[in-house]
Amino acid sequence: MVTSVQGADYGLRILYVGHRNTLGFLDANGFTKVNFVSGTTINSTLSAATPKGVLAGSVAVVKGTDLIGNPTPAASPDVSETPLGLFINDASGYAFQSTSAAASGRAPYVDSMGTYEVRYYETNTRDAYGIHTATLITYTAGDKLYCDSRSGLLTNVPPDDLANVPPVITNGIIAASNNQPVAILTRVPTTADISMRIALRV
Repeated sequence: MVTSVQGADYGLRILYVGHRNTLGFLDANGFTKVNFVSGTTINSTLSAATPKGVLAGSVAVVKGTDLIGNPTPAASPDVSETPLGLFINDASGYAFQSTSAAASGRAPYVDSMGTYEVRYYETNTRDAYGIHTATLITYTAGDKLYCDSRSGLLTNVPPDDLANVPPVITNGIIAASNNQPVAILTRVPTTADISMRIALRV
């Protein structure tokens, strides 16, 4: 069964769902994070009208005990902020939309696999300082998708400092890390349909 938020502004379209999860409260930045800065953010999926806070289709990560949100913007990913899944709704939303996240302090997310279409993702590469460049990211079907450590959006560019580091295994247990793929790209965005179709892997 296909469900979605209809209209040009949906961030996540659920095609085949894994689990819907509402456990964990949003951290403070979950409502206030600025997603677009004019003259700085180069991303054709975002604009000055993009709401603040976590966005539908952005990656939900562990922020602390019973806390979730987007990653803390940093040059180096915080390995304790392990990806959980993708947020279903924008936390803040637009005027006249339901703001149940603000009322409850929670933002539902999907996890445990599933197939989805995501409308917000990274479109441009970053330089060594984490600033967007004019170079477009080329997406190809089959790409492994990671959580961008600054925006919380999906990208096929793995975290620079973790991309070639093998996972730490202690007593047969793999240590928590965010260099593992969050999803696999199954349909590439086009000018006719900018959403990317993904198979969730968390």
